[in-house]
Amino acid sequence: NREAADGGVSDAGPSGGFEWTQDLEYDDTRALWAFSPDDVWRAASNGVDRWNGATWTKVLTTDPYASTSEYPSSLWAFGPNNVWAAGAKIQQWDGQGWTDRSVTAVASQSIRSLWGAAPDDLWAVVYHSGSALAGKNPWHWNGQSWTEATVPASAQGKSQLIWGASSRDVWAVGFGSSKPSAGLFLHWDGTSWSEVAGDPAVAMGQLSAMALWGSGANDVWAIGTGYEGSTKRTVLWRFDGIAWKRVESAPAVRCVFGTGPADVWFCGEGAQLHHFDGKTFSTIDIGVASATLSGGVVVDE
Repeated sequence: NREAADGGVSDAGPSGGFEWTQDLEYDDTRALWAFSPDDVWRAASNGVDRWNGATWTKVLTTDPYASTSEYPSSLWAFGPNNVWAAGAKIQQWDGQGWTDRSVTAVASQSIRSLWGAAPDDLWAVVYHSGSALAGKNPWHWNGQSWTEATVPASAQGKSQLIWGASSRDVWAVGFGSSKPSAGLFLHWDGTSWSEVAGDPAVAMGQLSAMALWGSGANDVWAIGTGYEGSTKRTVLWRFDGIAWKRVESAPAVRCVFGTGPADVWFCGEGAQLHHFDGKTFSTIDIGVASATLSGGVVVDE
C-alpha cells in the first residue's frame, strides 16, 4: 500500500492505479507513518491524527497559528504503542497518552528530524540556543535521556536531517552555508561521527536539506535546494556505499521514499510524482489542480 503525502490514502502498486482522496478539514500534513492500511498516523500544524481505516481521530492537539517551529513535523515509531512526534517538543505515545521527552538541557529547541533503530537508540536533529555551540546537531536517546553528539568542528551546528540503515550506520545531512559547497554529510559508525565528502561537481550556496531516505547501507538518497550562481536549483544525491554523487538525470524533487533500490518514489513540483525503477525515472501526474506535494511517509511492513 501507499499513503498519499497530503492526507489521503491510496491502495495501488508502482504501475499506477492511484486513487487520491482528501479526508482532512485542516490539511497541511508534515509527516506520515503507517503500520497498516487501518492504522496511519499523520503530523500537521494542528497536532497528530490517527486513521483507523474509516475516520481520522485527533490524538494530539497543537495550535495551528503558533510559530511553525512548534508544529509536530516529524514522526518515528517502534510500534503502535511507541510513537514519537517532534516539533518544539519531543513527545512519546505509549498507547494511552503522551509523555514529554524533550531535551531538557537546552532552550528554544526545535526538532527537525527523527530516526531510530530501537526504543533505546533514537536520534533527533535538534536546533537549540542553549549553549555556546548553538545550532542544529544530532542528539541521541538511550531510553532514559538525551545526549548531544560530538561532531567535527567544521560540521558543528549544521545538521538538518537524519536517517540510518542500522545502529552502526547513520547519516546526518545539512547544508546552510552561504558559500558554495558540495553539501554536508556526516556518518555515524556506532562509535563516532565523521564528515564524508560530497560530490565535488556540486558547488551551491545557501543549501538547505529537504529530504533524506535510504533502502539500505548502499542506497541512500538526499535532496537539497540551493543556488548555483544566481539560479535556485534542486539537487538530488545518491550514496552507493562508496561515495555521494549527484544524480544528473533527476527531475526536480522535494521528498523521497521507497521499498528498495528499484522502487523509489519522489514528490516533485506541482502535482507530480516520480518513480525510479533502478535505472530510469518516470512521471505520474496525480490529477489534483494547484497541488504541492511535500513530506514523506513510512510504511511499517
